[in-house]
Amino acid sequence: MSQLDSANFCMCERCLEYYRLDGGHVGPVLHFTNAIADAVSEAYPDDVIYVDMLAYWGTSSVPKVTRPRDNVSISYCFYNDIEKNACYAHGADGRDCVGTARNTAVSNRVYAAEFEGWCEIASRVVVWYYPGMWEWCAIPSSTIANLRKDMAYFSSFDSV
Repeated sequence: MSQLDSANFCMCERCLEYYRLDGGHVGPVLHFTNAIADAVSEAYPDDVIYVDMLAYWGTSSVPKVTRPRDNVSISYCFYNDIEKNACYAHGADGRDCVGTARNTAVSNRVYAAEFEGWCEIASRVVVWYYPGMWEWCAIPSSTIANLRKDMAYFSSFDSV
């Protein structure tokens, strides 16, 4: 389950209620994912079948109230998003990433905080490792220098 790959979010009254409840666009997507997970559990009560939710493009924030069902797997994407940007020159944990002089919104700290929040509330989190220097595709990505460190960081969580 995921939001469309755009910033065009549903603005119906029900979705707006979920936005308010969970503090962002993640609300409706998680509610819909949970509904499908409930139906899957009901249809297959003896099996654990995961329903995957992509936390990506405006829906990566940790919901304030709603929690994913036990059979929901969250695929968290480290990626340039609507209101924040990842830094591919530093590790995904954000510890050595303070942003740039011109734009402090470019920081892995925001992504790390969201990722860690999902790890606290979800029984299963998958990392969608989607880094790259998208503006300068011909230049090799500095991500390679951080790959080993990032994998150690991701695997340090029990739910991942």
